[in-house]
Amino acid sequence: MALLTTPVDPTDSLYATWVGRDSFDVDYIAEGYKAIPGRAIDWANKLMKPVTNYWTTYRRLWEGVLDGEPGRDAFQPMARWVADNPPFPARAYSDWISSMYKENRLARGRMRLRKRRVDLGRIDQSLLVVTAGADHIAPPAGTKPLLGLVSSDDVSCIDRPGGHIGLMAGSKAREEIWPDIARWLEGHSQTTNEGRNNGDR
Repeated sequence: MALLTTPVDPTDSLYATWVGRDSFDVDYIAEGYKAIPGRAIDWANKLMKPVTNYWTTYRRLWEGVLDGEPGRDAFQPMARWVADNPPFPARAYSDWISSMYKENRLARGRMRLRKRRVDLGRIDQSLLVVTAGADHIAPPAGTKPLLGLVSSDDVSCIDRPGGHIGLMAGSKAREEIWPDIARWLEGHSQTTNEGRNNGDR
């Protein structure tokens, strides 16, 4: 199992600082919407690093235009994808914020799905956790704890520079992170009869 920038214990994250406070009444917000506008979630994510998202990004774009760098051609598709946030069902939003950021149920072993407790200790297969050093949405301090919550004897962590999206979609991702993940997957994969029937995986 491979997990990319997956928040597990957000205790000290900026997200938890913002929405985990008692003054952030998530139920009140959810009652005002049938669905939380995607744009509102996008703004919240960007305002966590406003200088980077609203200044540095466009400064780099302008510098790339002046320097004639080919990377500028990829800016618009990436910007469109990042901003393409569908509405978030209000009840699900309330449950997500409350369970993950206010009560930290997953890391504490108190998360329940379909009336069953989510026990991370039951995970015993090989595990790869990939973190991004500059990730403000799922910082390494909140993703790495999973390594100690599972019962698997085969756990690995790949920690690389970059942000939440740039880790996998940035200009250097193909050379600096994709090969490492591919090697781990190759070393932990085997073809089964089911795989042969459905195409090798």
